[in-house]
Amino acid sequence: MNRPKTNIRCFNFDEDGRPRLNRRGGTGCEHGYKCYFVHPDEAQWKTARLPKQEAPRGPEDFERPGRGRHRSPTPPRSPRLSGRRDPDHFEGSREREHERVRRKSVDSSNTTSIESRSRTNRDGGPRASNTPHISHMPPPPVPTPSVSAVLPSAPPPPLPPPTAPTATVTQTNPPAELTIDERKNIWKSRIQLMADCVAARTDHLKLQRELSQYEALLQSWRFSSLPDEDKGRLRSQVTEARDRCATKKAELNELIKSLINTDYWPVPKDNSGLENVRKEVRELKELCANVRKDMMEVIAKQAEINLATATATAARHNDSAMDVDDDGTRSKGKRRRLSDSGRATNDRSIGVPRRIQEQIEWLEERLGELENVLIQRDAEVLEELDSRVEARLEEMKQLQSESSEKERVQTHEAYGNQIENLEKNLNTIGNEVGQMAVEIAALITESEDSKKERDILRRENEEWKRKYVELEARYSQVGEVNKQQSQELQALSAAMAAHSSRTTTTTPQIPPLERLAEIVQQPALQLVDDMLQTNAEDLRNSLSSSIQKQNSDIHTAIFPKLSKLSRLLQVMEGMTKTANSGNNVPLSNT
Repeated sequence: MNRPKTNIRCFNFDEDGRPRLNRRGGTGCEHGYKCYFVHPDEAQWKTARLPKQEAPRGPEDFERPGRGRHRSPTPPRSPRLSGRRDPDHFEGSREREHERVRRKSVDSSNTTSIESRSRTNRDGGPRASNTPHISHMPPPPVPTPSVSAVLPSAPPPPLPPPTAPTATVTQTNPPAELTIDERKNIWKSRIQLMADCVAARTDHLKLQRELSQYEALLQSWRFSSLPDEDKGRLRSQVTEARDRCATKKAELNELIKSLINTDYWPVPKDNSGLENVRKEVRELKELCANVRKDMMEVIAKQAEINLATATATAARHNDSAMDVDDDGTRSKGKRRRLSDSGRATNDRSIGVPRRIQEQIEWLEERLGELENVLIQRDAEVLEELDSRVEARLEEMKQLQSESSEKERVQTHEAYGNQIENLEKNLNTIGNEVGQMAVEIAALITESEDSKKERDILRRENEEWKRKYVELEARYSQVGEVNKQQSQELQALSAAMAAHSSRTTTTTPQIPPLERLAEIVQQPALQLVDDMLQTNAEDLRNSLSSSIQKQNSDIHTAIFPKLSKLSRLLQVMEGMTKTANSGNNVPLSNT
């Protein structure tokens, strides 16, 4: 994984893109294309920021020691400018000095460590002893006698040493040391809690999408065209979805709150060595900045003192030159000695701050290089971490693909076995269905025959009913005739009784045969009618019982088989849908 580079120029190149000497004695960057800083051959060089030790400074700063060897010294000041200095300048500088002394607070412990560290850097540094001599600035020219300056009554007080920033670190009592098993259990609970949070978040998003769809449906024009029953059902579903969404949101908030309230995570202890190094680098950089600032103030004060000394010397020289002296050679020699002594004093006063400033700049360069090394180290660690994470991800993806391939093969094998069993069951069911179809055809044929017989019996029954109606009609007619005959017989019997009472007993006369036939015909018809009615009722009952029995036999014989066939077809349909829904495996692929 290629990490993005920082928008900072590499420290091993100067502002013009020329390579510098690195810590291994070579030139240029020793990391090459692996460096996380911008190189001159890259397009970002023009827009990249300078390293921290090469940050642009103000016009009052001196040149850096690495570039000061190749440049000319500062040109001498113009006598006219030097002579035009206002005496109030010295008073303002003295007031600024006193204000700076009052602002600074001296810490005894920090002062001791900083002084020892500064002394070590000044005395024991290899760069300080090997620093080549830099040409000193020429002394300022002697001003004209008309210039008058106010001499300081006493030298300025010594500058206090710079104070290093004190880092306030709040120390907390770490929890008791846990065993590996306890850490594993804690991490398992933490991971389970995070997984629950993710699952709850996913469910909440699904419920929100579902609720938004319901609300969009409520606001659509189709909702107004729905029946009232559907509208009420849809509103109840929306209310239920809102309740479920609110419940899931409350559950998610509780999980997040419990995750936030988890105050201890068993992670390995961090090595504080690099943090201490970074802290020391920051403190040293701040210390160097303070020393540089103080050095600039010292140089400014020294320049003011030198200017005041030169002005006083020139004034004394002018006073002595006004005396009457016959020996002109002696006056010239005295003037030359005075100028030589002033130049030597200026050279010594300027050379010492120069060397101190060079050492400070060298220390800043080393600190900047150390900071760049730390940045490079952090980038390399992150790159190594990314590479290991990517390797682990690739390994997990490969294992997952292999396991998914095995699962797919096992699934295909299981589906193949299921398909074989289904085919066997289908063949068996097909044979059974064929047999049942034959039986059903036979039952249908028998049903047709039974239907024909039932039609015949129905027609016969109707015929018997018609005959029964006719017989009833005849029976009613015969009843009326019998009633008339009984009345006639009663009348005859009364007449006979009257006649017999009036006449003597005579031999009974036998009625004629026609009369006897008429008398016997009515009881005979009544007897036949009773017999036919009894037989018709028995025939009707037997026909109805026979038809009901045949219908029940047909229902008992056909419908259990039809229900069994229906259940079998439903089972086949369910198994077929299940087989087709699993990865769309065809039935012919075993």
